[in-house]
Amino acid sequence: MKIKPLEWKKRNDILVAMGPFGEFQIEQGYDGISAGYIPNDGDEDWEGCYTVKEAKEHCQSILRKQVKKALRFVEGLV
Repeated sequence: MKIKPLEWKKRNDILVAMGPFGEFQIEQGYDGISAGYIPNDGDEDWEGCYTVKEAKEHCQSILRKQVKKALRFVEGLV
């Protein structure tokens, strides 16, 4: 199964991409790059990364896990 890549857009000084259950964000801070996921329920998940590419890969891996979990509730797909 191939998961569609996140579509990143610049909003002010951060990169954002919408996921099925919330928003992914990448921002440059004083101590490096942070990749985060802000779900609709407000339970945020942030990870420190060295590069924007690494941050995007981290966010994509979160998306893959979300999609796989959601597909367990769809009959005939898994």
